[in-house]
Amino acid sequence: MCEDSEEYWRHRSYIALDMCKIHNVGYYAEDRANDRDGLDVPSLIIVYGFASWPKDKPDLLDSADLAGISSLHDMRKGNIGLHTYIEKFPKWQALFDNAEVKRKAQGDAGTTQAEAASDGPFSSSNSSSSTSNTFSK
Repeated sequence: MCEDSEEYWRHRSYIALDMCKIHNVGYYAEDRANDRDGLDVPSLIIVYGFASWPKDKPDLLDSADLAGISSLHDMRKGNIGLHTYIEKFPKWQALFDNAEVKRKAQGDAGTTQAEAASDGPFSSSNSSSSTSNTFSK
């Protein structure tokens, strides 16, 4: 739990600092006109050090089952911007295309009513004639 909390706050700190986008030295420096002291360098070292991903810590993205996650649903559907963006990366486009082929093959083999119901009443894959998962007036 503590490690999860640390990762959360590390990420929040990184976002708040916008670390890679502060190019103006005035952000850090003393501003006598506005009676503002410059930022303390040891404090900057600690804060920026905390906000940076530790080199000895494995990146969770490296071990994520991206093929498994993408096989659950096609996140590109209904999001033309995301779909167009992913098309620029053949490796990732192929991942989604392969997952779609597998989903279609499973659909062609037939799904059980429970599998279809798990997608919810508004899913395009739920074409069951059963009314157990539909809303009525």
